[in-house]
Amino acid sequence: YEDPTKAVRDFARELDPNLIVIEFVIGGGM
Repeated sequence: YEDPTKAVRDFARELDPNLIVIEFVIGGGM
């Protein structure tokens, strides 16, 4: 992944869709 944030988001999506919201807030809403 070129974008670490995207990597985290994709990984979180596989675990639990709800984690996307958490990552989105922490990631600054990019």
